[in-house]
Amino acid sequence: MPIHPDREPKMSKKERLALTYTISVLALLVLALLDLHVGAVKLSSSEIFQALTGTADSRIAAIVNSLRLPRLLTAILAGIGLAMSGSVISPTRTFSESAPEPARAWPSRHSAQPGQASHSASQQRQAHSVCH
Repeated sequence: MPIHPDREPKMSKKERLALTYTISVLALLVLALLDLHVGAVKLSSSEIFQALTGTADSRIAAIVNSLRLPRLLTAILAGIGLAMSGSVISPTRTFSESAPEPARAWPSRHSAQPGQASHSASQQRQAHSVCH
């Protein structure tokens, strides 16, 4: 495949994956730092660093170590859990809403025409009304 000077060569799948992971990790770090900074009490980067190393004022250390850091770690773990469950469930699920329903030669014995109840559903309603 000739390389044209006006077009960059395409990235391989491995390179795209590495770039995606790098950008994701950088975004996570930036948002984590932002999460530690933002709150009812605004903290500087040096105050956060001092709190993490144990040299900060007790009030600032309590804010970072007891409130903001657990909140951040919980959010990261919840995100990891949701991502993992989505990746496990996604291949096993079919999205029937997006695909047309296949044509049936014979109607199912449980399906009912619009506006009509199936026999089992009407029998269930009768049994329910008799019991109550």
